[in-house]
Amino acid sequence: MKKKLTVIFFLTNILGLFSQTFEGKLVYEITFRVDEDRANKLGLSVDEIIKKFKEKEDFADTITYYIKDGNYIQEDNSKKRIKKIFRSHENIIYSFEKESNYVVLHNAEYNNSLGIDLGEFRVSNTDSSKTILGKKCSLVKLTWDDFANEFYWYNSNILKVNPLLFVNHNVDGLNNLLNFTNSWPFEKTISINNFVSITTTLVYFQEMDINDSMFNIPELRKSRRRKFQFIKNLEGYDVMKIK
Repeated sequence: MKKKLTVIFFLTNILGLFSQTFEGKLVYEITFRVDEDRANKLGLSVDEIIKKFKEKEDFADTITYYIKDGNYIQEDNSKKRIKKIFRSHENIIYSFEKESNYVVLHNAEYNNSLGIDLGEFRVSNTDSSKTILGKKCSLVKLTWDDFANEFYWYNSNILKVNPLLFVNHNVDGLNNLLNFTNSWPFEKTISINNFVSITTTLVYFQEMDINDSMFNIPELRKSRRRKFQFIKNLEGYDVMKIK
C-alpha cells in the first residue's frame, strides 16, 4: 500500500509540473554583434557586415511565437515573411513564405539547417544569473565543438514547457535545452566562431488561449519543380506545393 501511494504521489508531482505549461504569445527582438578585430582582418568594417545581413531577404529583427502544448508558430518580419509551424504529433516543421505556393518540410529529428551539419554538442549548467523583463533568469550553455556556443537564459517558473512534447525536436538542440530548463527562453545568444553573435531577447509575453485551428496545414501535394531538388535531396527535408 505504501509503495502504491509513493507511485501515485510521484505521478501527481510529474503531472503537476507540466499542468501549467505556457500557452500564449512571445515576442523577441534580434540584435547582431560582430567582432571588430576579425572584421578588420577580412578588410571589412562592422557596419558593412551588419549592412549585408540587413540586405538579405530573410533578415528579421523581430520574431513572434504562438505556443500551445507541443505546437508552435514562429513568424518573422523579414521581406519573405517566413512563417514556421511545428506540430508535435508529426515532429515536422512547415516553413511558409509570403506570396509563395511552396512549403518546405523539415523533420525536426534531423539537426541540420539546409544541409549544414552542426555536429555534436553538449549542454552544461552555469551559476550565472541576470534579470530580464523583471524576472531573475538562470543560464545554460550549449556548445558545438569548434563551431558555436549558445547561451540560453530562462526562468523555470515562467514560460513553462513540458519537454516530453519536444523529445524528438533535435533542431537547434531544443529537446536538450528544454530537458535542462523546462522553459522557453527569455534570451538566447548564438556566437559563431567568436565572430558573429546573434541575440534574441524577449520583449513581450502574454498568456492567452490559442485556437487549435492556428496550427492547421493547408492541403499539400508533391512538388515537381527542379529548383527545389537540392532541398529535397537533403536528409529530413521535402518541398511540397499548396493545392
